[in-house]
Amino acid sequence: PLFAACVCRRPSLPPDTKMGGKAKPTKHSAKEIAKKVGEATTNKGGGKAGLADRKGGAAGHAKFKCPSCGIQSPSIKSAEMHWDSKHPKLPFVPEDWSDMHAAHGGVTTAGVAIKGAKNEKTVHQLAKTESGREKLKAIEAAKEAAKF
Repeated sequence: PLFAACVCRRPSLPPDTKMGGKAKPTKHSAKEIAKKVGEATTNKGGGKAGLADRKGGAAGHAKFKCPSCGIQSPSIKSAEMHWDSKHPKLPFVPEDWSDMHAAHGGVTTAGVAIKGAKNEKTVHQLAKTESGREKLKAIEAAKEAAKF
């Protein structure tokens, strides 16, 4: 009976006030991370060189060129579908189709305007692999040769 009157209660908060959670706050949202990844890997910008690169270089993105009408096709399967629909009277011979990528050096795009493509590896990253250590030796040799 003596202590019954001294029951302590917490003051109640107004209903619109929310208590903070105990979870660890996120440093970056998924949206921010996705944006950074997109900017690092998307080929955009780069001026005239970037425009030419996005168009696929001299060969374009399509690999094969039709010997009859000159239309380009990304694969031999789609080339065959093109041939069957546009040139049905002629037999399809895959060897007649010219490989545009091979004719222009094999690689059609260089990634001129991709931010993530141009980063040089640090000395610590190079030291982790055998090929990296060889590159470090070549860099050191070039520095020594430049001194004299």
